[in-house]
Amino acid sequence: MFARLRLLTRLRLEWRLPKRVEVLIVFTDTSQQLREYFPHKEVGILDLDGQRRNVFALLLSIVYRRPSVLGYLAGYVAITRPRLILSMQDNFRPLWQIKALHPEVCIALVQNGLRSDQLGSTPIHLEPERQVDHFFCFNAKAAEFLGNQVNANFIPSGSFRSNYTRPLLPVKQHLAYISTYRSDLSPLYVVNRREGQADITYGEIWRLRLDVLHSIKRFCLTHDIRLRILGKDLNHQSEERFFAEALGELSFDFVPRADQSFQYAETDRARVVVSTGSTLGLESLSRGNRTAIFDQMPPLLNQPSQRFGWPSVLPTEGPFWSETATYVRIENVLRLLFESSDTEWQTILNAYREHLPVFDPGNSVFCDTLREFGAQLLPLPPSAISTSAD
Repeated sequence: MFARLRLLTRLRLEWRLPKRVEVLIVFTDTSQQLREYFPHKEVGILDLDGQRRNVFALLLSIVYRRPSVLGYLAGYVAITRPRLILSMQDNFRPLWQIKALHPEVCIALVQNGLRSDQLGSTPIHLEPERQVDHFFCFNAKAAEFLGNQVNANFIPSGSFRSNYTRPLLPVKQHLAYISTYRSDLSPLYVVNRREGQADITYGEIWRLRLDVLHSIKRFCLTHDIRLRILGKDLNHQSEERFFAEALGELSFDFVPRADQSFQYAETDRARVVVSTGSTLGLESLSRGNRTAIFDQMPPLLNQPSQRFGWPSVLPTEGPFWSETATYVRIENVLRLLFESSDTEWQTILNAYREHLPVFDPGNSVFCDTLREFGAQLLPLPPSAISTSAD
């Protein structure tokens, strides 16, 4: 109760009645690219992360007998009366519940990252009525599996962000490592608790990932290949310092994170990309890039649904992935990726295409599905290239 009162004292109340919109995008951090596909429609943005709340929507939440985020969302929808609710926060529970309160509104969610068999906080049980009208997911395998778990129309369409950015040429000869570093997590932060077993901390996970990175560094030095680390964290200095202390500051080029498209530009331009557990690694593969996945987390965290290829059950080792992170295994995979011809690599990759996100440049599937709400194809923007450390 006291926590709710403290929250209310921090809220900034908005007394203006929200105007009617045709499309309502929920959450501002993923709204920019989504709204560009509706150039001729009245589009509204509802930020549920911020402290601003509309008084009229709050009052209507009481009418819906839900003084909660769901009630506020229901009240806001009742005022703005959109035909379509759209969001990339696909595992946000109220978005799976709002259809029951506003059955006349079309709900479309876009998969925002890797999802396990639990879909994050999504209600993971079948309801008699459809919870979401359109769920744009990574591939057909995921659509089939998830369609048996929750009531939604699952549409294989790939990664929305990756599809938004056109492929980049020419390719350079360096190796790009995808960072997953987070400055806001202490090394003592408990990532996973397993009954009867010791806790697993963020620091322990990074010790394993740094073992892989040391092997990559050794391979690069042996073969005279430049190592380039693609930053993730918004605290660029902290992230670069972390890798400098672990590897030596002169042993790699650090590329700080810029906008979202920079990551795709950097993976496209690298001869080989390495991921130790990120959505960007799968997206890089879907774009046709030579990409290695050395992820030790699925067995460590006892999460089979995090394995490469889920929901299909693939071996723990393959031509370009491995849960075994010995130097010999890493070297064998990297040699294959560096030394194979373009034809050989595409033959290898095509054998596993069905397990990767669909690559649909321009998001044509998304636009075709939502055409009745005004979605239109856009010219693919050029990738944003960081010029540092070339």
